[in-house]
Amino acid sequence: MPPLVSICITNHNYARFLPEAIDSALSQTWRDVEVIVVDDGSTDTSRQVMDGYADSIVAVYKENGGQGSAFNTGFAACSGELVVFLDADDVLEPGMAAAAADELAVCPDLSKVQFMMRLVDGDGVDLGVTIPPRPGDQRSGDFRRHVLRFRTYPWPPNSANVYAARALRRVLPLPSEHYWTYCDAYLAELMPLLGPVRSVGFVAANYRLHGANDFLSTEVGTEWLWRKIALIELGHEHVRRLASDLGIDGVPEAATDLRDAAFLGYRLASLRLDPAHHPLAGDRHLALVASGVKASLGNPLFCWPSRLRRSAWFVAAGLAPGRHGREIARRWLPDGPGPRRGWPRKASAPRAPFS
Repeated sequence: MPPLVSICITNHNYARFLPEAIDSALSQTWRDVEVIVVDDGSTDTSRQVMDGYADSIVAVYKENGGQGSAFNTGFAACSGELVVFLDADDVLEPGMAAAAADELAVCPDLSKVQFMMRLVDGDGVDLGVTIPPRPGDQRSGDFRRHVLRFRTYPWPPNSANVYAARALRRVLPLPSEHYWTYCDAYLAELMPLLGPVRSVGFVAANYRLHGANDFLSTEVGTEWLWRKIALIELGHEHVRRLASDLGIDGVPEAATDLRDAAFLGYRLASLRLDPAHHPLAGDRHLALVASGVKASLGNPLFCWPSRLRRSAWFVAAGLAPGRHGREIARRWLPDGPGPRRGWPRKASAPRAPFS
């Protein structure tokens, strides 16, 4: 039987974007799709928007508890074999569900299928940028040993991932008290332990930059860096527990034992911006620079331009004197939030097929 695809839209005060997200879910060319909309305690007109789709969606209303809580609630309402967590300010391409179902038919053991994303502005106008910049930047395969060694691999934000429900049942509900946001990072780290990852080289979702989402509005500062450091350490504990349950050995004892370029970058930036309050007392500039370069160059799932850019950042951020080093650390952090100067322009990345 063709798999049912559940599209779970999580919403908080995005009434102005919600209709387009719902329409994109209802417009999938795949014939077996259910659409669940979880409203996480909105105070705008989101309820009225959802009421207008009462005959087409499963509407779930809850008190505000953050993205992790909305994920847990939404997944509990899903019946599909494949699940998409669509942010209410993003939009899916019509062929996404069909493409994911086709991939699952070829490889039933997949833990997830991940696609490219196109960046659009608040009005939906194409900004000419994709995540990742090139179709080949996201790899496919069995990443179990990779995440236990490097943790980091190229993966897109929430809306461009389609998860196998059987894999999600091993890791959800997630600890929502810790994951008010960044649920995609939690899932990205754990999913490869539960099956291969398939990366598809075309655009299947549009990521909206409008000034109120985390990606655009957040700046690199010490509190943001400390939050990311804490979440990576927490995520590694979840990896350790899941690996133990699955009988996978060779898991590093601590997150600091990983050759993780992103984690090393957050630590170096934190040390440069506020050395007196940096949360990891044993960190030193030169050691982080050397480890960061080694992790960047040695990660086989990074394309070579990314490896070289990351290595250059570690050297510049770690060795540049005074405010120059701090500014490089803050402004050019490779895995930091916000738009990037010098983003490559891509006017015609392929879109998902319509059948």
